[in-house]
Amino acid sequence: MYEFVGESNKIELVAEDRQVLLPNGERYRLPEGGGGIIAIYFRPHDIRIMSKNESGIRADVESVRRIGASVRTQVSASFGKFEADLPLDANIKAGDRLSIAIARFKLFVGTDKICSEGGIVGATGVKAPKSGA
Repeated sequence: MYEFVGESNKIELVAEDRQVLLPNGERYRLPEGGGGIIAIYFRPHDIRIMSKNESGIRADVESVRRIGASVRTQVSASFGKFEADLPLDANIKAGDRLSIAIARFKLFVGTDKICSEGGIVGATGVKAPKSGA
């Protein structure tokens, strides 16, 4: 499964009537299946900081450590905690509040991948995911 290939974050959401409420407040209609627990996987490097004039997912930085030319941050959002690799020159520190986007993700129902790729782009929309494996 996705979490076994490199580092990844996992958030679980509940689907009802083939719809999932994504972290940005948008509803996503599932291409198949009904309700239940949906797992969204994304890599720490798939997180983007939104500019001041763009809305995004609110996230609070809990910790920061340098890894090469980036910083690994532990962030907390309304849907849970996860890691994000952010640019070193962004000068992120613990206690900062960020507006972020999840640029790419993979969506699973149980062990079945139902979306090969998608992106949660802030509070204003969702890039249309591609259905299938």
